[in-house]
Amino acid sequence: MLPTLFSEGDFVSIGTNDLIAFLFGVKRYGDDPRAAVFYTQPHPRWMQAVEEVAKEGVRAQKEVGVCGEWAGNPLFALFAVYLAGTHGTKMRLSMTYAQLARIKLLIRSVTFAEVQALFHDYATQSPEELTRRVGAFVEEVWQRVFKTPEFRRAYREVYRESRQVLPAPTSRAAAARLPAPSLRAGLRRLA
Repeated sequence: MLPTLFSEGDFVSIGTNDLIAFLFGVKRYGDDPRAAVFYTQPHPRWMQAVEEVAKEGVRAQKEVGVCGEWAGNPLFALFAVYLAGTHGTKMRLSMTYAQLARIKLLIRSVTFAEVQALFHDYATQSPEELTRRVGAFVEEVWQRVFKTPEFRRAYREVYRESRQVLPAPTSRAAAARLPAPSLRAGLRRLA
């Protein structure tokens, strides 16, 4: 089925919310208690499904886009780096403006070797273990980044680039919400 989908268009976009709902037979929205774990923790099964689409994207020489709740998640952003580096997939992540600077800074702060070591055995890990490992790694990266004298320059550069892509905030309150809280805390520590 994937080759047919890729032959019909110039790219394929994966909606992570729908993918999870269809793969696990849970409601996309609502009160289904079984659904919560799939939307809050990475599950190796849906990550494998995304990897299969990514591999087919390489075979078809097409771009793979990802949207939904997971696209702006640091764990999934690093997983997209893993897929791009491992398979050569052209990946695009669709995320909110508030997530953009944080995710760009995270991706620019890691090496592919680190990401590869993090995800090489993801399919054999439980969702809890994967969440713990990646969470600890992301925290380590933030600590490493915050301690460097280049942090301010790098953050300003990433933030400036993200403002060029999207319109500027329309109010002081909107501007205050732009950087992630952990980045604001890091900036305060550097001051």
